[in-house]
Amino acid sequence: MRRIIVLLTLMLLANIGYAQEGWLIPFAAAYQPDVDKFNAVFARHGLPVAAKRQFGWGIEIRSATGGFLVGPLFFRTWHDASNTSFQLRSEALGIFGEIGLKLTPIRLLTLVPMIGIGGINHSFAIQERSGDKTLDSLIEHPGRVVNISPGMKLGGMAALELGLIARTNSGNYGLALRAGYLYSPLELVWRQSNGSEVTGVPDTRLGGLFFSAGLVLMPEPQTVSSYP
Repeated sequence: MRRIIVLLTLMLLANIGYAQEGWLIPFAAAYQPDVDKFNAVFARHGLPVAAKRQFGWGIEIRSATGGFLVGPLFFRTWHDASNTSFQLRSEALGIFGEIGLKLTPIRLLTLVPMIGIGGINHSFAIQERSGDKTLDSLIEHPGRVVNISPGMKLGGMAALELGLIARTNSGNYGLALRAGYLYSPLELVWRQSNGSEVTGVPDTRLGGLFFSAGLVLMPEPQTVSSYP
């Protein structure tokens, strides 16, 4: 996680330094993974179920190349649920390289149809609730903890973004709203955190509807004048 954030920060600095038009968009995200079949299994065994829509955050960095916007996108969403016996976390990660066509039908409105390719991951973490314990008793009886995931899988994204952007003396700033879909066609092999395969897993694919609302930050490029 930290390596991804550091990488995106370095790419941002490169864009600000060299691109004629650089976009930074931190955003709130909503993602709808395919959890129905898993929830049926969880409910059958008395576990809490995952929400059909989970929320989180993300960030994307773009640079203008002709009429196109190109750059990386990262997001993380999650949902926590619990009952008297267990806690469940459903979590998704995605990182994509995207390209979008910048359309400006009127002055303040920007439309960006976009596609992207990258990786998607989804995981479930199940932990038995044990209440307050001493350190000795926790070490002796840590409780049941299970983490399963198919790992990061190659996937694609298609989305449409609507932006309302105003120009100021220091740059362009505004709001970006996006709706799209993520999908990976690859067959999944779910594994525990120690690498052991989990069999009997519902037949699902990674992907689902994806929404975001973000702030568009486009500072004016810095120019440096040199004198002989």
